[in-house]
Amino acid sequence: MLLRVTGVKQRIADSATAFRNVFANGNLRSLELAWAASILGNWAFLVAVSVYAYRIGGETAVGLLLMLRLVPAGLIAPFAGVLADRYPRERVLLVSNLARIVLVSAAAACVFLDAPAVSVYALAIAAAIANTPIRSAQAALTPSLARSPSELTAANAVASTFESIATTIPESG
Repeated sequence: MLLRVTGVKQRIADSATAFRNVFANGNLRSLELAWAASILGNWAFLVAVSVYAYRIGGETAVGLLLMLRLVPAGLIAPFAGVLADRYPRERVLLVSNLARIVLVSAAAACVFLDAPAVSVYALAIAAAIANTPIRSAQAALTPSLARSPSELTAANAVASTFESIATTIPESG
């Protein structure tokens, strides 16, 4: 039993070291914090738009909305990922996140103004599509910001941790 506790303590210490190393690099810190905000916002919007769809049309509306968000985004994702190779990665991240902010804000305005549900759904689908190049651009940018292979490994671990946390928070609420 003591070995298990020691092993867990060591893993926590290793994780803390990884976070410290990544956050010591200002560029990586900015990228990771932007990634955390982006992924958390994406999941929060998914929960919000799912609740909206449920109130409008029940579980059928939620299922249909999720399918309509995932299928086009999934079909476009391989091509959207190429954007990070063709254009400056920082610009891809900026444009994609700004597009999502505009689309999500427009969806919120539609809900507030009691617009037809189809307009909220269309904006939610567009936001999912706008989200597709973000992870590829973020992952492609990370090696250019890391100062060493160990810092790159730590940055990837931090990004995965943030993604896991953002995914888990809505499920635990």
